[in-house]
Amino acid sequence: LDFAGYTLAAVQEMIDAGDLDGREVGLYSDANELERAVVEDIRSLLDDAGISVASQVEGPELTADPVAADAAVDTAIERMRADGADLVLTPSTPIANLRGVERTGWDVDVALTNGQLTGFGEEDVAVAIFDAPDQ
Repeated sequence: LDFAGYTLAAVQEMIDAGDLDGREVGLYSDANELERAVVEDIRSLLDDAGISVASQVEGPELTADPVAADAAVDTAIERMRADGADLVLTPSTPIANLRGVERTGWDVDVALTNGQLTGFGEEDVAVAIFDAPDQ
């Protein structure tokens, strides 16, 4: 499998396990063609399964200005929050959006797939849902 295959298999595993039942999903992707295509396929899987997608946002393009990139990530995170998402699902490398969630102070669950690990020869689909910390 490739990035798209691993990512979609992981999302299907979440759906089959009921991990997304009753959730208001916020879809986050980075600004590149590969992730734009994959996030549309994820959206189709969620729609077909009757999973609510409250928000779909795109993070920033790669930039030499980390302050501008962080601000753009935070804006995308706040958009999902305002749209009523209660879980962020992303095929993107998780660091930017996890840091954005932390910077904005949003207590939200974040679901990741292992599409970004495919370059390392990962054979098993891995799914991780990071629960928001108890306050």
